[in-house]
Amino acid sequence: MTLLGRPSAFVGSIWLQADGDARPVREALLAAKTGCDRLGCTSLDATGRAVALVIDPRAFPEDCARATIILTRLAAPTACKPAVLIDRRVLDVSGAVAVTFRADGVTMRGTRDPSRVRPWDPPRRTIREGVNPPTRPAPAETSSAAGLDPREEAEATGPEPEIDQ
Repeated sequence: MTLLGRPSAFVGSIWLQADGDARPVREALLAAKTGCDRLGCTSLDATGRAVALVIDPRAFPEDCARATIILTRLAAPTACKPAVLIDRRVLDVSGAVAVTFRADGVTMRGTRDPSRVRPWDPPRRTIREGVNPPTRPAPAETSSAAGLDPREEAEATGPEPEIDQ
């Protein structure tokens, strides 16, 4: 396992333990041979492919031109086309991503199971070329004094009472 970036000792130890790696965080960071500055970090994977962790958007022009693999919490510019890109759009759909580097390529596994909807999950998004559709419907017109949508008001107050005439 390679730690890329500047994880805290706690976060680094959790990632190493989850991977079955008993090394201390400091040792794992020194072995990673990464270079970091204010804009992000770069490293080489085991096969020599350039990996970039982009922290600041100002790093995109250089890293998109040089790196084979780009990791970022930010939304990468649409012109950025590395072989592997994990950015805000991918993370919104897949959740956290486990990336495994192999000689024959890269495998990625997201933590969000598309067949399960959990109450605490953010609304689902789809990946489209450079555009994410709105995730929530527009608010409905309100008509009651309580400010509820008419459908919500009916659910809150129950069905209309029947009156015999």
